[in-house]
Amino acid sequence: MNLLHRYPQPDLVMTSENSDYDVVVIDFKNISLKKYEYYENKSLEETDQGYRVALEKQLGYELALQQAFPKANIGNFFFVPFYYTDKLESEKNFLGIMESKFNIRGIEIFKGDFNVIQTVYLGVNEASDFVAPSYSHPLKKHTHSSVKQKELILLENEVLKSNYVPLISFQNEAQRKNATNYILEQVEIFFKDIQVDIPNLIESYFPYSQSIIHKEFSKVGIEYFYDNLFYDLGEKKEDREDNGRLKVKVKWCITFHIDSTPIQVPQLKIPNSDLCRSFGTIDILGTPILYYVYFTLPEILNIIIKDKKL
Repeated sequence: MNLLHRYPQPDLVMTSENSDYDVVVIDFKNISLKKYEYYENKSLEETDQGYRVALEKQLGYELALQQAFPKANIGNFFFVPFYYTDKLESEKNFLGIMESKFNIRGIEIFKGDFNVIQTVYLGVNEASDFVAPSYSHPLKKHTHSSVKQKELILLENEVLKSNYVPLISFQNEAQRKNATNYILEQVEIFFKDIQVDIPNLIESYFPYSQSIIHKEFSKVGIEYFYDNLFYDLGEKKEDREDNGRLKVKVKWCITFHIDSTPIQVPQLKIPNSDLCRSFGTIDILGTPILYYVYFTLPEILNIIIKDKKL
């Protein structure tokens, strides 16, 4: 099987001394702090695309670093330029100050002093003349509710992301419900057989209509992966361990393309077929974050046909 790679990267990753973190990941954001304050208590469906992608990317970086350095305590920061008008005399030589009022799904905000940055850039001062921030581990606060799947939507009137996704149309809601129940039943059997624990199949499903196949993997924009795989990282308190590490939130989707599912499960036969149930994954450093589960169109059509005969 060929491995397909995408390599997004943050602005800065560094080891951290004299702090609670072993590694710090930082993204520089040329954006007003007020925008973060405005979005702090908004749901993701109320926020703009640019902000959501930045959030998803940053959490994706953190998760990838956790897989690469499983024993490291990793800090996650947005570096935001800030114009200070009320710095204390004791803070005059600070490069900036941590924003203590909020963090966003575990991402902390560092307010870099714009005047200091400007003088260093112009060569008036040296960066070593100023005190760097002390990265301490705050009590994590989690805001933003992501857009959750309320039900498993197979299709109809959904936006197709792939040129290879076949259109499935239902004559009535009963047919859709029967097909949906069948898929959930089969997927539950599948994950039980391969011994992967996914507590909520509906919440971890992303829409079939938005799935892509391996031929499109390197052609779609990187935002596709953030929106579908990382949109809900760290959104709830239980999404982080006691030490602040992100938990992997595994997702799944169905596919009708055998090339996207090269791994067979020999003991799982597709009903009314000689084929085995098969699957494929998208991984971060060997850790699956998405499962493609193979279905055939005939098995879905059989459910619809049975419904018509009732």
